[in-house]
Amino acid sequence: MGNTQKAHLLLLLGFALFFISAAQPSPPPPSPKSNECEDGLYYCPEHQTCCCGVDFYGMCLVHGCCPLENGVCCEGSNLCCPTDFPFCDVLQGTCHKDYWRQNWSCCKEEKNVQIQATMEY
Repeated sequence: MGNTQKAHLLLLLGFALFFISAAQPSPPPPSPKSNECEDGLYYCPEHQTCCCGVDFYGMCLVHGCCPLENGVCCEGSNLCCPTDFPFCDVLQGTCHKDYWRQNWSCCKEEKNVQIQATMEY
C-alpha cells in the first residue's frame, strides 16, 4: 500500500469517526431547578416557589416569589397558600383544604387558615 493510499485511508477513517461521533444523541438538558420559573429566565431564592404575578394571554409578564416552599400560587393575586391548604379565597384572605368548603360559610372556621404569604417581586 502506497503513501497516497494510506493517506486516503486515514482521511476516510477520520471522516467515519467524525460522523459516528456527530450522530450520537446529545445529552438530555439538565432538569430545571425547583425554584426556577417556567420561562427559565427568572429564579426565586431556594425554598421559595415561583408564581406568575401578571399573566397576559398565557405569558407571564411579572414573576413573584412565594416565601413558602412548594407554595400554591393564588391566581390573579399576589398571594399564595401552603401546600396542605391549596385552595385560595383571595377575597376572604384564607386558604382552604378543599374546594367545596370555601363556599360554605358555616364551615370556614374548621377548615381554613389565613393566607400566610405575600409574593415578593
